[in-house]
Amino acid sequence: MVPAPPALAAGTSPNCFTSSVHVSRANAISVWKWRRRRERGFQQTGDQGLWQEGLGRGTQEGPRPTPVPCSPQPFKAVTGCEDCLAALLDHDAFVLCRDFKGRTPIHLASACGHTAVLRTLLQAALSTDPLDAGVDYSGYSPMHWASYTGHEDCLELLLEHSPFQYLEGNPFTPLHCAVINNQDSTTEMLLGALGAKIVNSRDAKGRTPLHAAAFADNVSGLRMLLQHEAEVDATDHTGRTALMTAAENGQTAAVEFLLYRGKADLTVLDENKNTALHLACSKGHEKCALMILAETQDLGLINATNSALQM
Repeated sequence: MVPAPPALAAGTSPNCFTSSVHVSRANAISVWKWRRRRERGFQQTGDQGLWQEGLGRGTQEGPRPTPVPCSPQPFKAVTGCEDCLAALLDHDAFVLCRDFKGRTPIHLASACGHTAVLRTLLQAALSTDPLDAGVDYSGYSPMHWASYTGHEDCLELLLEHSPFQYLEGNPFTPLHCAVINNQDSTTEMLLGALGAKIVNSRDAKGRTPLHAAAFADNVSGLRMLLQHEAEVDATDHTGRTALMTAAENGQTAAVEFLLYRGKADLTVLDENKNTALHLACSKGHEKCALMILAETQDLGLINATNSALQM
């Protein structure tokens, strides 16, 4: 982990350092550099498997950890400095200004969990353009960001403001984002608020939130989704179910849950005639394969060949 700069180590809050006249320019630069190093490090180490697999991409790429803004107003959304934000708004700063990826200060406040700042921004946005849902150039809304980062207070605010209950745009929905990052609180909130509208939604590759939870080995997410009537054997565009996704990636907890609690169908074939057993064996995931074998006595299934004639 990148060590905190002197201003932070001494107890100065990173949320307020820009508002204090006592903070030196050197310290401000130090905090800024520290934030950039920390965020770069998070991006390099976090969810590498997710991005390689593509589950987080939707149409392009999934919401990443907090971005670094380059203009004053988004910067205040990141730092959470309410006084600075109020001063900017008093001087007619445009609340829906966008960075080079189309992200607004509302996206950044949602990603960072600054509830008070977000509330102010939402009120200003609704008076500026009540129909602008704040979707970025990849189709991601502030709801995607709040869901992925687990900031339930921010998500609750967004759900209360109808233009920001945006379920179009990128089909990798806020629920996909919540379950793939193991965020139980935002998962529960989304299911409670939107339920059937979102539980079986599909991304650009036909994958449901259940696929995303299986990929992440997120058993609590799987449980909540099934309690809200997620389709356990829904297939993506390649014909694979959530069980097959879990088996291919060696996610033993998800495989066990989907087998024993979800009663997933072991006979489903993907476009290459692979079963979940094929996928587990092809990747060398012994525990997953043994759990699947323990659940079937069907020799036809056990000895089945796929399109590559592999048993």
